[in-house]
Amino acid sequence: MIFIYCAAAGIGGFILLFIIICLWEKQVLAGDLELAPKNCSYRESAHSKLMNEQAHNLGFSHCGRFCTRADASLVKGISNIWLLPDQRTILEILDGKFGGMDLKKVVLRSQIKDKKILETANHSGTRDIIAYVHKQFVLDAELIELMPLHEERLGQDSEKIFRGD
Repeated sequence: MIFIYCAAAGIGGFILLFIIICLWEKQVLAGDLELAPKNCSYRESAHSKLMNEQAHNLGFSHCGRFCTRADASLVKGISNIWLLPDQRTILEILDGKFGGMDLKKVVLRSQIKDKKILETANHSGTRDIIAYVHKQFVLDAELIELMPLHEERLGQDSEKIFRGD
């Protein structure tokens, strides 16, 4: 009988310790971006300005300029988010630093009919082991090179990202 009480006390103590540690740690699971203030300390590079100009010329609508929070991300920089008028493709242009190295990412993302994500980018990134994101990359490509490739991959197999309902 004492064994049952000791086991129950041990399990209860572990659960209590687990809850206390979870509340104490306050891990940031998402939200390392915030709207960029006018005095954002990060400066956009010439590459980022060129990619943003190309996005504007290709008919994308600018959705916002965001800075990474200094206390929440290993990547430090500016991210511009764009949306195609047909609302099938989101574009992210990221200009920043990771570990002191320059990072210039251009990523096109669309949701396809099986609720998975189609991604075309100018960097390799990480591999998706559950195959939720179908990635293809062309190293150091500009937006005008990535856009036709993404549209070809996308075809008619996509849905609007924002439905307005």
